[in-house]
Amino acid sequence: MNMLLKANLMHPHGRKFSKLGFLRFQTSLYDTTGDFMAVLFPPTAQLKAKYVYKNCVTVPYYWMLYVLDMVGIRKSK
Repeated sequence: MNMLLKANLMHPHGRKFSKLGFLRFQTSLYDTTGDFMAVLFPPTAQLKAKYVYKNCVTVPYYWMLYVLDMVGIRKSK
């Protein structure tokens, strides 16, 4: 609730969150740590469907791309 108050929602053109603050806010929306971890570490089949790769050795690379896409640093294709 404090994060929403600090976001100053009554002023639509004002700055709402810093990037780090917005990530903290999004993280706080998960009910449990398990829910957050399930989003952060998706099943390999989900990564394969999203990035269409063939070699299982490249899973860590595509997992990093997935994390960058999730936090908005990299644009999804």
